[in-house]
Amino acid sequence: MSSFFRLAVLLSMTVMLSACLSLGPDSKPVTLFRLDPVVSEARVEQPTPLKLSISSGSLLNSQRLWVYQGDGKVAGFAEARWAMPLPEMFRQTLISSLEQSGTAIVLESPAQVGTLRVAIRDFQVDNAAGAAQAVVAIKATWIDLDGENIQHRLIRASESANLSSAESVAGAMNSANQSVLKELRQWLLQAVESASETNADSGQRQ
Repeated sequence: MSSFFRLAVLLSMTVMLSACLSLGPDSKPVTLFRLDPVVSEARVEQPTPLKLSISSGSLLNSQRLWVYQGDGKVAGFAEARWAMPLPEMFRQTLISSLEQSGTAIVLESPAQVGTLRVAIRDFQVDNAAGAAQAVVAIKATWIDLDGENIQHRLIRASESANLSSAESVAGAMNSANQSVLKELRQWLLQAVESASETNADSGQRQ
């Protein structure tokens, strides 16, 4: 079984691409896919308490596995979905990745030292050029507690995708997302450290 896990099994392995789908009594079972968190063997001794905010455009705020076909046209796999709307699934996967590695603890209290904002810019298969690529792109922003130190990072990753099955597409999306999460984790560590050094220098000059 692939690294991501399936929550249901298609009775038919034939996958149809459709721009929209109406699930009625005669509809075939829908396969649900999840994203995997990044498992890190190296743990950070002192995790950073932070607040987390995830956003996306309206198209990506859904459970559809999207394929961009060029000329502004997108299609979704008719018999496959993400297990939950993408922003929430990305949030859960990111939190698991950060907390498992000891990088950060996500809090909703005044105890946090800053806010991590992640805007999902792209999360679909790009087939416009005829060579399908699973693309994940985000813009990450770190804002310290005082709002004086703000850092940004654009992160993008892609993987070759096979459009013959939703399972292959979900696997490629999962791999690309893993690459993005790994880079995001490393950047966050650097951003928090940089902000701490800047705040320390400012304190010494006062």
